[in-house]
Amino acid sequence: MYVGILATTTLNELRYDPSSVLRVKQACQDFLIELIKQIRSRFDMKTPIFRLVEFLIPSNAVECSPSSLHEIFTTFPYLADVADLVSADLEWRKQSLEESTELAPDESSIVFWQKRLNAKNMDGSLKYPNLRKIVISMMSLPFSNASVERIFSLLNLIKTQSRNALKRETLVGLMHTHEGMKARNIHAHQMKLDAEFLRMVKGVKSDATDSDVNKFIANELSVSTDEEMIAI
Repeated sequence: MYVGILATTTLNELRYDPSSVLRVKQACQDFLIELIKQIRSRFDMKTPIFRLVEFLIPSNAVECSPSSLHEIFTTFPYLADVADLVSADLEWRKQSLEESTELAPDESSIVFWQKRLNAKNMDGSLKYPNLRKIVISMMSLPFSNASVERIFSLLNLIKTQSRNALKRETLVGLMHTHEGMKARNIHAHQMKLDAEFLRMVKGVKSDATDSDVNKFIANELSVSTDEEMIAI
């Protein structure tokens, strides 16, 4: 639970007063409990969608419950474009036969699936490539609009009053760069720009339209593909 930088500072000041720190933590715990109660009272937690995603719970995965992922594919048709149902079903049953240590009481689904889906065969290939795609897709479902709000906040930070002429392609590029650097914990001063990247940047005119940029990108991709084919 993130309580903000000011609360962190306050806790640091209270570190020599254990009783005060305990009261703050107890207040946070009470808030979370009340929050869950409010959510449960306002939303129907028995809706089928919640039952379907329970296959992600580690104990259910170990017990192979449900016995098939067919209903999940039916409910989320786009999964057919992500993985093969038959292969995913076989991998789902196969993973339940894995010899695994007893699940830790506090082990999260994320930790469990990271360990299970990173398992590899003797030749170094992934043991459960289709199941991996299914689990990642299901865990990527937006269960709130928080991520969307963060995107809008980032957009407002980039496209300010003094930078209101930024084109769509530029905005998208800046946002992708920001998220990519954040995900990899890389700071701007650590980035290494090679000569090829700088050549591509110089190839885009400052007054280029979205159409011009798209044509430039398409041409660069075509050239790269041709060069790869020649190399092969």
